[in-house]
Amino acid sequence: MTNVQFWIYIIAVILSPLIAVQISVWLQRRREDQNTRLWVFKTLMSTRASRLSENHVHALNMIDLEFYGQSKKSKAVIEAWKAYHYHLSNGTPSEAWHIKEYELFMDLLFYLAEALGYHFGKTELKQTSYFPQGFKNKNDEMSRIHKGVLSIVEGKTPLLVTTPYKMGPEGT
Repeated sequence: MTNVQFWIYIIAVILSPLIAVQISVWLQRRREDQNTRLWVFKTLMSTRASRLSENHVHALNMIDLEFYGQSKKSKAVIEAWKAYHYHLSNGTPSEAWHIKEYELFMDLLFYLAEALGYHFGKTELKQTSYFPQGFKNKNDEMSRIHKGVLSIVEGKTPLLVTTPYKMGPEGT
């Protein structure tokens, strides 16, 4: 073994564990990034019928960070998110506005799915969500209660207090 070969061997023995650790750290970060992207997608998929949930909003707000990058698929996700976000932030909700909102959200889900290796058609995304009528009724009731209490607190509606029984002439 020559002197040069000996030193190459020593350097390889010293650097091999360092290189292995660096590769391991890189792979771990990559897995974590992929898991977070999957969380964003799965959360949006699972809440697509109830888009006012906190988890849904958190997932939307993570898109810019988690899909930041130079790949075509990441750019498509970011562009779809920008279009959807712009629509949500502008305009007055009407029937046409809600239809456009729904279409832009489906586009976002489609591009998210594609970026993560899922191949859903847009029609499939639209037709496979489930939101029971009971949930809708509960949300509608909670909205009415919230508006009613807010109206009382703001002084727009008086709080009526009645007794459950009729008092007799003697006050009993």
